[in-house]
Amino acid sequence: MKFITKCPVPRSKLRPFSVSMRLDKDEQSFQELINSIRANGVEQDLIIRTTETEGIFEVIDGNRRYEATGILGWGDAPLPCDIREMTDKEAWTLALRVNLLRATPSPESLGNFIQMMRMKFGWTQHEVSRQIGKSQSWVSRQEKLFQDKALPPGTGEAQARALRGAPEMVRSTILEESNATGALPSATEIRRRAEVRRDGVLKQLEHSRHDEEYAAFLFVTEGGYTEEEAKELASKWNRGELEKKTSLEIPPPVPELNRRSNTTKVFEQLTKYYPSEIIDTASKTSGGSTNLETLMRHCRRYISELNHQAPEELKQRVLEHFMM
Repeated sequence: MKFITKCPVPRSKLRPFSVSMRLDKDEQSFQELINSIRANGVEQDLIIRTTETEGIFEVIDGNRRYEATGILGWGDAPLPCDIREMTDKEAWTLALRVNLLRATPSPESLGNFIQMMRMKFGWTQHEVSRQIGKSQSWVSRQEKLFQDKALPPGTGEAQARALRGAPEMVRSTILEESNATGALPSATEIRRRAEVRRDGVLKQLEHSRHDEEYAAFLFVTEGGYTEEEAKELASKWNRGELEKKTSLEIPPPVPELNRRSNTTKVFEQLTKYYPSEIIDTASKTSGGSTNLETLMRHCRRYISELNHQAPEELKQRVLEHFMM
C-alpha cells in the first residue's frame, strides 16, 4: 500500500467499493449521518484508491458518507479524501479492518464478507486471521454464523452462537417466537433452554445401561437434535464427557396411558432406522415386545445374523448395488 496524497476529490470522480461491508445498514444511524453532513459537511476523510481508469477512484472506507452526500444532492461537490495505491488484497483487508474498528457488523454481513475474501484470493482461515489481526477460531466462528440464514436481522454474535449450539427443536421454537415478538431471547436464555432439553435426555440415560445408538436415538426424539448432532452427543456421552449443567429438576417423561398409542409410537420410531420386514421379524423373535430398546437390539441381531449366513457372492452383489 502506498500513500499518495490528501486532497478534495469531486464526488463525480468517485465510485463505491465493489463489495459493500454494510449489508445490514442501520437506517437510524444512517439518517443521523445525513443530518450531520447536512449541518457540518464531511468531517472525516474518505480513503480511496486509484483505478485502471485515470482520474477515477474507488472508495474503500467512507461508502456511507459517499452515499449520504448523493442523497443530499451534492452532485460534483469535492469530498475530503486520502488517496492511496493498493492491491485488491490490501483494499479488501482494509475495508474489513476499519469496519471492525468502527462498528459491529451483523454475523451475516461479516461472515459473507470473509467467505467472499477467501473465495476471491484463495485464502485459508489462517491467512484471513493473519491479515486482520484476529484468531483463526474467530474467523471460523464468523463463517459458521453466516450459515444461519434463518437468523432475524439484528441478531448478535452471542445469540447466533447460542442458537447454533441449541437442538434443532429449540432453534425452530425460538425463531418462531422471534417472528411473533420481533426479538430473540438473550444468549444466556437460549443456552439455558438448550441445556434443559439436553439434560432431560441425560437424566433418562442416568440409571440404566444403554448403548450409544440408543442414546443417539433419544437425543433425536426427546432432545430435538438433528441426527448428526445426536451422534456427536451420544459419542461424548459414551465416553463419559457429558454432565448435566442445569440445576432444574427435569420432569420424567409423561407415561403413556394408552398402550396401543405407545406401541404405535415405538414402531413409528423404528421405521426411521429399519425396513418393515426386519421390524416384523424382530417383533416375533422378541416375543411381541413393545419396548423400543429391546426391539432395536433384536433388529441389530437379525441383521448381523443375515450378514453372517449370507453367501459371499450375495454379499458382494449387495455391496456393489449399494455403492452404485
